[in-house]
Amino acid sequence: MFLRRFTDLVCFLTICIYVAIFRLTGIFFCGINQRTGMILPFSDSEEKETA
Repeated sequence: MFLRRFTDLVCFLTICIYVAIFRLTGIFFCGINQRTGMILPFSDSEEKETA
């Protein structure tokens, strides 16, 4: 039971780190992504607010 909870925690942390890195790289390459037509999920709502 402890091992199962530990693996769940590791998976959760891995996803959190992946999302954090994805957001950071998305901010850095935001202009490039808009030019190539790729819209990042978290920047989509921001574009609607400014538009």
